[in-house]
Amino acid sequence: MVQTVDEDGWVPRVEFFANGRSIGVQEINFIIAPPPGQLQRFALDWSNVPPGRYVLTAQATDDRGTTGESGPVVIEVTQSLLPPVVNIYATDAFAREGNPPNTAAFRVRRSGETNAPLTVHFAIRGTASNGVDK
Repeated sequence: MVQTVDEDGWVPRVEFFANGRSIGVQEINFIIAPPPGQLQRFALDWSNVPPGRYVLTAQATDDRGTTGESGPVVIEVTQSLLPPVVNIYATDAFAREGNPPNTAAFRVRRSGETNAPLTVHFAIRGTASNGVDK
């Protein structure tokens, strides 16, 4: 967001820049011009930005065509790595006690990067005892 004040008029236009290249403009077409010296706000949604270092500036143009530039703001855009997700699927959900027993089977799957270890905590609950219930 950019805030600007023109002591003898108003600002109808602000252009936004990243590393010296225009990334967008916001213009306000006033039905009634604001009084001189009134604070005005301009904003731009900048989406799908590739990772990297950016120097952001804004250039305001007042009602008489005079321009002024903001000071630089440096930002670093990083790649968002989604955390891994672990899912447990019942590949054979039917189980029963008795003779012969029929055990259930589960498959554990992981999404995301798989080249690093991932600790997963899980618990087994219920009235049966894992591996010993008869």
